Amino acid sequence: MSAADVIVAGGGPAGAAAAIGLAAAGCRVVVVERSTGPEDKVCGEFLSGETMTLAARLGVDVAGLGARPIGRVGVPGGAAVRSV
Repeated sequence: MSAADVIVAGGGPAGAAAAIGLAAAGCRVVVVERSTGPEDKVCGEFLSGETMTLAARLGVDVAGLGARPIGRVGVPGGAAVRSV
């Protein structure tokens, strides 16, 4: 492995954003992640509008990574489900 200026522990959203920013500033960055792929969790399945804006600022093409827009959401409430 080559020398790095910075080692970022964790490749989640915060670690990835830090690594992108540091690399853009000219640092040689190594990201160390314990997982080999995405983890099953609800918060990891959706990107908010704010997150999409931040990703675009970082130069991340979320559509190119397979993200798809959500046009309709169902919210359960007792015996009924309301679509928004």
